[in-house]
Amino acid sequence: MRQSTSRLNPLWNFRERLFPAIAALLLIGTGIWWATTDHSSHDEAVKVPNKVCLGRVSGAVVADLLPQKGESFKEETESFEVIHKRGYCELTAGGEDVNLSYLYIPGYIYPRDVMQKSGVPVSLGDAYGYMSSSHAILLYVPCVKIKPSDRMLIVAGSSLTRRSELSISDQDAQPTEHDDKLAAFVATAARELARGPLHCSGADKLPEGPVKIHWK
Repeated sequence: MRQSTSRLNPLWNFRERLFPAIAALLLIGTGIWWATTDHSSHDEAVKVPNKVCLGRVSGAVVADLLPQKGESFKEETESFEVIHKRGYCELTAGGEDVNLSYLYIPGYIYPRDVMQKSGVPVSLGDAYGYMSSSHAILLYVPCVKIKPSDRMLIVAGSSLTRRSELSISDQDAQPTEHDDKLAAFVATAARELARGPLHCSGADKLPEGPVKIHWK
């Protein structure tokens, strides 16, 4: 008579009992970990500082681009100092992000008609630029140091407005729900950087209010 596998191999029955026991212990352990782990951080209110990017930019407009609850606010900043004439700042909270960078190279020329043809035209008084298909805003702000044409380039984006799909042209960008919040953030950053650490000539002429996006 053919004997069963379990009788021929004594280890078989042991394994049959051992593996389910291990699985049960893992499930129990996972349950205990979940019950004892603090998950409240995802429900805590996000607190954005009054000033961000090494204290250069107001935090109030940043808060509009981040969730009210979730993971705590974090800032990563690189060379956001006048001496470097460039800087990058990334702000994150609750799974969303806002990024801001500026570049100032005196002597460069940025023709308005050429720049605004690169995407959807934007403006803030004498400052001009465009919105790309990914919904980043690039704004060329008057900042005369050497030549009347000198400008500071400000680039800002947000995960709430960002679009990953590729377009045939940056001019194909379409409005999204939070574009106005990004426009307000860019305008605030432009005014505060130009009037503050960079001391741009004519910065006081930048109007209040958000960057205007000139949709077709």
